[in-house]
Amino acid sequence: MKSYQIFNKNFKIKNVKKIYENHIKDRPSVGIDGININVFEKSQDIEFETIHRKVFNGTYDFSFYKEKLISKGRKKYPRVISIPTIRDKIVLKVISNVLSEIYEEDLSNELIHTKVDLIKNAINKNHYDSFIKIDIENFYPTINHKELMKIIHKKTKKVEFTSLLKKSISQETVSKSNNKIEKYTNKKGVPQGLSISNLLSTIYLINLDKKHSTKSDYDYFRYVDDILILCRNSDIDRIFSDIKSDMKKLKLKIHEIGVSSQKTDNGLIKNGFYFLGYLFSDKLITVRESSITRLHNSIVDIFIQYKYSKEKRIELLLWKLNLKITGCKFNDKKYGWLFFFSQITDKTTLYKLDLFINNMFKKFEINIDGYKVKKFKRTYFEILKNRTSTKYIPDFTTLSTKDKKKILKDIFNMNVDFKNVDYRFDKIIYKNIKQMEEDIQMY
Repeated sequence: MKSYQIFNKNFKIKNVKKIYENHIKDRPSVGIDGININVFEKSQDIEFETIHRKVFNGTYDFSFYKEKLISKGRKKYPRVISIPTIRDKIVLKVISNVLSEIYEEDLSNELIHTKVDLIKNAINKNHYDSFIKIDIENFYPTINHKELMKIIHKKTKKVEFTSLLKKSISQETVSKSNNKIEKYTNKKGVPQGLSISNLLSTIYLINLDKKHSTKSDYDYFRYVDDILILCRNSDIDRIFSDIKSDMKKLKLKIHEIGVSSQKTDNGLIKNGFYFLGYLFSDKLITVRESSITRLHNSIVDIFIQYKYSKEKRIELLLWKLNLKITGCKFNDKKYGWLFFFSQITDKTTLYKLDLFINNMFKKFEINIDGYKVKKFKRTYFEILKNRTSTKYIPDFTTLSTKDKKKILKDIFNMNVDFKNVDYRFDKIIYKNIKQMEEDIQMY
C-alpha cells in the first residue's frame, strides 16, 4: 500500500474514533486546555469530524503542549515531558500508526527483553573480549528537524501528512497558556512524551542502525539513545571513531570516552558493564545497584503512606505492595519492575528483595497474620514459566465492571456509580502504572 493510501485510511472518521476508544479514552492526563475525558465525550462526534476535516484540508492546528517536569536527580536538569490535549493525542496516535505502516519493513520492534537475550547470547559465544557503551548527548532535544523531515520525505511526499508531522514536532511546550507565546517556534528536537516521540527517534537513526547492525566484526545493539558494541579490544578506537563520525552527519553528539562511565565507556566484558539497567558480565546478569535502591525507596514509600494515613487500611497497603511485587497486565501490555528485569540470571537478588519486604513489616510493626504477601521469586517463576496463563500476576483488562467496583469499594473505600466505575478504576491503575514505570527509569 502506498503512503498516501495509508494516510487516507488511517485518518478516516471511523478509524479516528477507534483510536480514541482503544488508546486515548482511558488515559487520564489533561492538556493545556483543561478538557478531560468526561467533557470531551460530550462533543466527541464533532471532535472526530473536525479532526478528519482539518487534517485533510491541511488546516489542523496543535494546541501548545503542557509542560511536566520529571526530576532526574540532584544537580541534573529535569526532563521536560510534553502533554498534548485529548484531541491532539488522537491525531498524534494516528500519525504514529501511519509512520509504523510506512516504515513497517525498516523498524525493529524488539523489546528490551529480546535485546538483553541477544546480548546474553553474544557474550556466551565468546567471540569478543570487549565492549563499547555509547550515550547520545541530549538526544531528543537535539534531533534536527530538517534532517528528520528529509529522511521521512524519502518515504512519503504526501504534503498533508508531512506538514502535519512538522507541526507536531515544532509546537512549543509551555507551563501555562499564554497568548504572547508564538506557536510552532520549536526549531530543534522532538518533544518527549508524545506517542510519536520514540518512533521518530528510531526513524532518525534507521540508516545508522542498518549500517552497524550488519557488520561482521562486531555486534551492535541500540535502545533509544544507548548503544552497545561487543567487539575485540584492538578494534575499539576504530569503531568508536566511525560511530562518532556518523553521529556528526546526523547533527548529533556522543559523550566522549572517559568523561563518565554512566554515559560512554569501554572495557573488558569479564569485568562487567551496565546497559539498559542491567549489569552484564561473562558469568552473570543482574540488576544495577541504583535500580534496586530505587525499588527499595518505592517500597518504603508505600509503608510510610500507610503509617501516616488516618484509616490505616491494611487492604490498601497489601494491594499496592503486591502490585509493586508482581506488576500487572493492562490493555495487552505488561508493567512492573520484574517484567522489565526478567532476564536476570542472579536469583539471589529476588530472595534479598523478599527479605527486604519482610523486614519492612517488622520495622513498621505491622502484623499481617491472615494476609497474603506475594513474592518476587514466585513472580519471577510465573513470568518465565507461566507467563500467558498465570493467575498470580493480575490482569486488569479481564476484570468485569462488577469486579472493578468491588475493588474500588473493598480496597479504596470508594462507592462509585456503575457508569463511572471503568473510568475511576482505570485512572487508579494508570497512576500505579506510572509509579511502576518510574521504578525502572535508568537515568
